[in-house]
Amino acid sequence: SVGSVGSVGSVGSVGSAGAATAGASSAYASAPKSAARRLENDLDFHVLHTNWYCRSLNRIFRLSDSAMLRVHPVHMDVRASHPYSSIASLDFTDESNVIIKYNDGSAADYIRAPPSDLQRMAHVITVRSGGSVQINQ
Repeated sequence: SVGSVGSVGSVGSVGSAGAATAGASSAYASAPKSAARRLENDLDFHVLHTNWYCRSLNRIFRLSDSAMLRVHPVHMDVRASHPYSSIASLDFTDESNVIIKYNDGSAADYIRAPPSDLQRMAHVITVRSGGSVQINQ
């Protein structure tokens, strides 16, 4: 099933859409980013991600076989990629909010999603990391 891009918590397949590209007419146009290809074993979680200046953004957290990717839900480009070995812990502040901390110097990710989605994310990350990620509930 295809999750609703704008909703929080929809889990499902998101097709490999091409990245939206801006016209090159402006001197300030950014280079097109590559679209995030979704592979067969990838799991997508639609979350609200709070960035460093407290803005809540819809994002897809994609769990691949080897890494967790933060994907823009419209442009489908990868905004961040973290191998499971770089994830130190998932710290639940309550049933709908988790802080993902890293051991490689990356800034923590603050996400909000339905409790069932966060529990599934934690389980998949634990399995795919070989149990190296600490889950604090």
